This record gives sequence, C-alpha cells and structure tokens, in this order.
Amino acid sequence: MTLKSRRIPVLIALAGLAATAVVFLIKEKAGEGGEKQIESPSKKSLSNPIDLDWPNFRGNSRLDGYFSSNFAPPFKIVWRWDSKLKKTSSPVISKNLIYLLGESGTLIAFDFKKGKQAWKFNTSSRCESAPLLNDGLIMFGDDSGFFHILDSNDGSEKAKCGPFGQIKASANFAKISDGESLAIFGTYDSTLIAIDCLSWRTKWRYKCENYVNGTPALYEKIVAFGSCDSKLRLLSLDDGKEILSMDTGSYIPASPSISSKGILYCANYSGKIIAYDLPKSKLIWEFSSEDAQFASCPAVSADHLIAASKDGSVYCFDANGGKLLWQFKAKGSMESSPIVSGSYVVAPSEDGRIYVISLADGRLAWEFDSGAPFTASPASADGLIIACNDDGIVFAFGN
Repeated sequence: MTLKSRRIPVLIALAGLAATAVVFLIKEKAGEGGEKQIESPSKKSLSNPIDLDWPNFRGNSRLDGYFSSNFAPPFKIVWRWDSKLKKTSSPVISKNLIYLLGESGTLIAFDFKKGKQAWKFNTSSRCESAPLLNDGLIMFGDDSGFFHILDSNDGSEKAKCGPFGQIKASANFAKISDGESLAIFGTYDSTLIAIDCLSWRTKWRYKCENYVNGTPALYEKIVAFGSCDSKLRLLSLDDGKEILSMDTGSYIPASPSISSKGILYCANYSGKIIAYDLPKSKLIWEFSSEDAQFASCPAVSADHLIAASKDGSVYCFDANGGKLLWQFKAKGSMESSPIVSGSYVVAPSEDGRIYVISLADGRLAWEFDSGAPFTASPASADGLIIACNDDGIVFAFGN
C-alpha cells in the first residue's frame, strides 16, 4: 500500500423514505439461547420527540457531517421501524418527523413521537437522492429530471420544476438575503442549477463537462462541488460565475465538505483528498492512496477529517495538516458517508454493520449487524443516530 500526504504552501489563483408499520423498543436482555427479546414501546418511551434538525443528508449546508452531541457509551438500539421501502435515501429530520425517500419514488414522513407514518407522497419516477428540508418545505429531485417541492407537514405538493437532466444527488439550500434564497442541485446533463425559492424559476446554471453526481457544499458566498469530469469547482453564489476550476486527476462521485473554518475537503475515486483554504485561496495539503476509492462525502470536525473508502477503510486525518492519524478496516465496502457525533465516528457499511469508532484513537467502540447493507448515510439528532439499511429498516441507536 502506498500512502502519501504532503503540505502544499502554494497559492492557487482564483479563476474567472404503504401502510403504517410498528415501532419496536429493543431491550438488551437475554432470552433462551441468549437471543434478544423485542418488546413493543410504551407511550412513555415515545413521549419525547427529536427536537433538533438534520435538514439535509450531511446536517448542514457545509456538508461537514458533524454534530456536537452527548452520544456516548453504552450504545444500544433504542427503536426500529420498517418503512416498507427498499433502498432508501439518507434520512432527514425536522422536530418529531423523519423523512425517507425510497428508490421507487415514494417519500415517507415518519412521526417519531407517535410511532407511525404521518404521510407519504408518490412520484412516477425513480429517486436516488436524499430530500432537503427548509422553512416548512421538503424538496427532492428524481430520475425524470423534475424537482419537487412539498409541504413538509402534510406532503402536499407546492411546486414542481423541470424537467432538467436526471437529478441523482440532493439539493442544498442557500439564503442570499432576507427576501431571496436558492435551492442548488446538480444534474446528469452536466449542469449545476440554482432555483429561486420564491418564484421557483431558474436563477443561474453552470455547465460542466460530465455528470454532477454530488451535492454542492456552501460557504458564505461560495458554492463548491465536484463532477465526473474530475474537476473541483468554486462558483459565486450570487450569479454562478466560476471562481476556480481545479483538476483532481480522477472523477469525483460524491460531495465535498467544508469545515467551520472554511477549509474545503474533496475526495476523488482514485484515492486522492485535497484540502483547500477558502478564506486564503490556498491549497494546504493533499493525500493519496493506491488502495482507496472515495465515493462518499468526508466528515470534518474541528481537528479531524474522516473519509470512508470502497476498500472498507475509514481514514482519520489531522484536518489542518493532513497527517494520517489512524485507519480502521471494516468487513465490507463503504459508500455511505460517515458522520462524527460527539467523540465518535459512525460509519455504516455494505457488510450490513454500523461501526462506531473512537475519534481519538480509531478503536472500535460498538458495532451492530442489521442483516442488510447500508448505502445511505446516517443522521444525528438529540443524542441518537438514525440510520436506514437497504431493506428499509430504520434504526435509532444511542444511549
């Protein structure tokens, strides 16, 4: 295995989720043969709704996948729910509702407090992205190229834009001013599109040379995204004009992430990660591995960068200098984007397991085998991790 990481002091000039199912509270008590007994929840056990938001598949517009929480051992499954969907999106959360978009084109809102489905909405098209929540609305794209806008409380459709090219990735939301906001998403006709959230008309478009398969990350007035033409691009949020185009050497199938300090991290399919300081317009470090294939979005805390690879490795770096701090090996491939919740990394895998890893030293703190692969990314809220496997079972775990 060849790994290399180096700091680069070079300045780069900026250029021109059916019927209602049942929630179960799983108690870790042994039955005959040591099997776990599954009990139905009491009303008391579901009395407190999640009161924190996870509005998009990475938790915020910078897509950093970081949540400061009381998530800590001992870990256990708190409840699970069968969505009756196969291969769902990453969950998004608002107050007591969890939303999942199925590959079949069905969007479900699950009322976590009442333990039942609140509403569902059906499209006539396949869907592969996670929805976006903002200001009482839930938005998502489909493979027919339409962008749907629904009332997040009852699922009624408010608007539909398009058709554009196939929309495979989630949208992001940006507030321009008090009276103007944008939903921004990429398409398979190689275009990044910004839609005005009042008129639902296209405000600007940017044309690439290949598919835009990831969600754009936002930092102040900068839109950052990668595409399958191997290029990382920075655009002006106001008008979509190009600020920077950087060739990373291989296609970028997922989203970049940006730290609270404005450091952008982008990983490509050939095992390369670059760190670019947006305020200083400076490339600060890069890493490459001949064994890694990065097809998910990195997670970033104040001092750590976490990247999961299709070779089953979870890499942890010093976010500021690029030093590889530890490497954890799962039993299967990883296409789900990891998150950092408190002092732990949560990394679902296609081997059907969720791995909880200590951020400090890379040691396995807990694992759970769900019996089906995880390809969707998890969410974090109120000290719980919410994750859905490819059989459509939603798990909440924590302490």
